[in-house]
Amino acid sequence: IPAPGTLIDVMIDRFDPTEGLVLLVLKGATMHADWSTLHKDMIVEARVVKVNTGGLEVEVDGMRGFMPISQIARNRVEDASVYLNTKLRAIVSDVNARAKNLVVSRKELLMREREEMKAKTWAELEEGQVKPGVVRSIKDYGAFVDIGGVDGLLHIADVAWGRIKDLSSVLHVGQSLDVKVLKVDREAHKVGLGLKQLSASPWETID
Repeated sequence: IPAPGTLIDVMIDRFDPTEGLVLLVLKGATMHADWSTLHKDMIVEARVVKVNTGGLEVEVDGMRGFMPISQIARNRVEDASVYLNTKLRAIVSDVNARAKNLVVSRKELLMREREEMKAKTWAELEEGQVKPGVVRSIKDYGAFVDIGGVDGLLHIADVAWGRIKDLSSVLHVGQSLDVKVLKVDREAHKVGLGLKQLSASPWETID
């Protein structure tokens, strides 16, 4: 429970006419619902009960719904069966109470959360900072590392003090690592990162 005086982000859940109160929930929190309170953009918890070629059949507070396979994740999902019997936070993308039709999207929620994280990272980003990151892709010239919703370029020359012929022999997609922010170009929305800068240069130990 937030302490008195704490600033928090909230969303309006609904209005309770019997008490004359507006009921709130923490921003990003899942909300309990029934067919009378479900609405678009509502964040819910969906339990996956069945998998088919089109996506996932889910249950939200006892109500049956559907999550299209294109809306499960930000990237293409090859095997949706891995989500069976799991609980996923999702956003209501379409609802028709009369027809008992409910469609939810995890992808849209993930993208919204990433945009919020991206804005926060850009606001706090400064050269010289050391950031935790995750390797998203590897190219011949370097790797793109996610440092909190923002992809920075870790150039191959800044990976190690020695020469590297094949970057994939040193890094792999999904790898977690700390990187140093070398350059921030807010106008071009580009970030330069370094890995070797977190260790001492071998030139410093030469007599």
